[in-house]
Amino acid sequence: MIELVSPHKVTRINRYQALDWDDGFQPVSSSNKSELVLDYDDEDKTHDRSEAPRTRPPQPSTIFDPQHAILQNRLRNYLLNHYGKSAVRMEKNHVDMILKEAGKITFLEIKMESTVKNCIRLALGQIIEYAHYPNSKKADDLLVVGDATPTSDDEIYLQFMRDTYRIPIHYAQWLWTSNELADTI
Repeated sequence: MIELVSPHKVTRINRYQALDWDDGFQPVSSSNKSELVLDYDDEDKTHDRSEAPRTRPPQPSTIFDPQHAILQNRLRNYLLNHYGKSAVRMEKNHVDMILKEAGKITFLEIKMESTVKNCIRLALGQIIEYAHYPNSKKADDLLVVGDATPTSDDEIYLQFMRDTYRIPIHYAQWLWTSNELADTI
C-alpha cells in the first residue's frame, strides 16, 4: 500500500468514491490481475447467504478529520463579522447555517467533498428537505459551501438547475487562506 498525505486529493474523499486520477498514478495492469472463473457446475456455491443476526468482529479505530466542523466555525465567524449576530444561526433545525439579511433567508449546507459536483449531489436533497418539508417555504436561497474549486461545468450545471427546476441553488467556495467565501456561482 502507498501512503498518500495531504494535500493529495485522495485524502479528502469518502470511501468507495470514483475518482479521476490526474497525477500519474499507474494502476495494476489487467495482465497482472487474476481471472475470475465462475464454476456453474458447483452447486454448493448457489445457496442463499445467511440472514441470521450475527456479531461483527471489533474493528480498529479510525481517525476522524473534523474539517466540516472547522469550516462551519470559520464560516459562522465570517458571517457574524459581515452580517451581525442577529442575522446568523448555526445548527437550527439541522441546517448547518442560516443567514437572514435584507428580508431574505438563505440556508447554507456545508459539504467537504473533492468536487463541487459531489458537494451539490450530497447537499441538494438535504437542503431542499430543510427548506420545504413538509409543505412550506422556509428559505429563499439555498447555498452549498465547500472548499472544492468550481469549474465552468459546475457553473453551467447550477445555472441549468436554476433555469430548469426553478431551484434557487448556488455554490460558494470557502477560501482557507483568506478565511472568506468566494463569490457564489
